[in-house]
Amino acid sequence: MKNLSPGPALALVVLIPTGAGLLAYAAGNAAARAGSGAAPFSLQIVFAAVLGVLVLAATAVIVWLARQVRAAAAYAEDLAAVRVPELTRRVRAGEPVDPATALPPPVDGPFAELGEALHALACHAVDAVTAETISRDAQQLALRVGRDNQTLLHRQLTMLDEVESRQTDPDELARLFTIDHLAARMRRNVEKHLTLSGSTPARRWRKPVPMLDVLRAAAAEATDYHRVDVAPVSGPVLLGRALIDVTHLLAELIDNALEAAPGQQVRVVCTPIGGEVLITVRDVGPAIDPGALAAANELLRAPATATEQQRGHGLHVASRLAQRRGITVTLQTSPQGSTATVLIPGDLLTVPSPPTEPAAAGAGPARSGHVVGSGPSRPRRGVDVIR
Repeated sequence: MKNLSPGPALALVVLIPTGAGLLAYAAGNAAARAGSGAAPFSLQIVFAAVLGVLVLAATAVIVWLARQVRAAAAYAEDLAAVRVPELTRRVRAGEPVDPATALPPPVDGPFAELGEALHALACHAVDAVTAETISRDAQQLALRVGRDNQTLLHRQLTMLDEVESRQTDPDELARLFTIDHLAARMRRNVEKHLTLSGSTPARRWRKPVPMLDVLRAAAAEATDYHRVDVAPVSGPVLLGRALIDVTHLLAELIDNALEAAPGQQVRVVCTPIGGEVLITVRDVGPAIDPGALAAANELLRAPATATEQQRGHGLHVASRLAQRRGITVTLQTSPQGSTATVLIPGDLLTVPSPPTEPAAAGAGPARSGHVVGSGPSRPRRGVDVIR
């Protein structure tokens, strides 16, 4: 009888003993009359009275329980439809909210424990929305800072272009080229941060770009670009809308290959296959552990959320970029080294346009001037911003 209110409790305390007493009386009366030879005519009446008393008691308890159930349901409905939505609205509006005091306390009764559980659940829901709002605001702030940094780095690279074009001293020019390469890598890191945050870099490219220029631009963005060997290829042309993502994707895979084989060459080969393009990035480093290889391929198939504690964030970036463009990336390994294969779908490719004027050897897309590397002394960077 825990948590029963006085009304039902009193009814049970009075009616149940009364019914039991009537039953005992009826049984004794029946036995006595049977012993004396008299007809037990009152037995049916007594049983009917007892049954009526029990029915009344059960009805009282059922009515009381129904009221308690309705009260618990109304409390749950009030939390779900009114209180929690109102508190979440206030949280998203920036108001400080303490759900433990703002939510109504649970009602007493046989369902008090259920009410307490609903109250705790509602508090957790509001707390979760609060944490999500704080995380979202922090993410938006970080994205704004990242985009501002991207703009500043673009301005810095533009100024470096101007200074390099006026510099004639080979030593000073080499130093400027090194600074240029570091700035380009910083811009790539900023854009990696934007990609991992679920955003897209602001840089855009409109014109189709020969695949050879794309490969060279990706190699130029790698940390140790001197060790990257890009095989010549002619024919395939990448649409401009996919240029930034494909360049970053290949740069991440090239960086992973360079790290896997310190001091060794990494070879990048592009092969047209039907209406698609297959790109391979090969290194001669040690074979990858089968468990790590399976985990890496699973990550490349289905992007996961990267955390600061997770290493190999380059694969997280590559996975996001591949998913964004419908590109298939697979890792393979052997005792002779490892290979990353990148299958570019046909909807990202186009046929090369006929040249309108002779192009200088190693020339890149218009206005970039830094897509194609012309030698180890000149670390060319990827395509620049087109507003």
